Amino acid sequence: MDEQVVVITGANSGVGFMLAKRLLADAVTSRVSLTVCLACRNAGRATAARENILAYVTQHAEQQGDAELASLARVDIVQLDTSDLRSVSDAAAELMKRYPAIDRLVLNAGILPMHSIKLEGLTTFLSDLSFSGTTVMGKQSDPALPNGLQSIFCTNAFGHHCLVELLKDHLAQQSRPCRIIWTSSRSARKRNLRWDDIQGKTAIDPYSSSKICCDALSVAWHERFSSTGNVTCFTSCPGLCMSNLTASIMPQFFWYLLIPFLFMLRLMSVMMTVSLENGSEAALYLCQCPDVSRLDYRFKYVSE
Repeated sequence: MDEQVVVITGANSGVGFMLAKRLLADAVTSRVSLTVCLACRNAGRATAARENILAYVTQHAEQQGDAELASLARVDIVQLDTSDLRSVSDAAAELMKRYPAIDRLVLNAGILPMHSIKLEGLTTFLSDLSFSGTTVMGKQSDPALPNGLQSIFCTNAFGHHCLVELLKDHLAQQSRPCRIIWTSSRSARKRNLRWDDIQGKTAIDPYSSSKICCDALSVAWHERFSSTGNVTCFTSCPGLCMSNLTASIMPQFFWYLLIPFLFMLRLMSVMMTVSLENGSEAALYLCQCPDVSRLDYRFKYVSE
């Protein structure tokens, strides 16, 4: 079998980082060659993540009784900033140059910058087990980028859309099928998206608006690719777990203080995934499901 290739955007931390570790560990267990490409904005952080992942995989191989199994796992790095369309173009060119075929493309990079936090709003958010939105926590910071696009919209949705647009012919014509996985959110609500303000410039919750865009783009690209029979698109949701996004809302140490309370909430809602391992479950399932016909592109797969 040819070596499998998985590209994950925003994989130097959070759910993308955990997904990379789990995919490579499972490949070692199954004795399958796998390359995971970390497509990240910060090259230094990506390099540190790569070293961490390889150390983890080596330890896992030793636990399997054969340290040489670690050679089945390879971790590459491509610099990609989804808020910078020139960076997106350069990354797409590099990916096509490096990989004749990409088996999985996980569109995971995202931001949720908060300008201010309301304590009562945070309490409301944590007690709202339906996760109806992030606006109750405070005001999001969403400045316009030098290219004129809103930062949250471009980073979370439009940059990924442009990446797929640039890769579409390569993916459609490659020798193996490709599965594209868009990272969405349970906080994505239709009411937060206005089609006359697709970037969410005036939106109360631009993060939610951007994630609805991801949902719509996943469906649209799946249907656009349907004539090729070679590319499929699906949507995952990590739930609420301790990641770089939560750290942008409040300092990480504060979340650690809340962990006992969060685990109590988990008893009432599986959406409270808490750990990165739990949060990566949906994306891992979509990556590894052996029969794509069992998957529904109109359904959002949620981690538990």
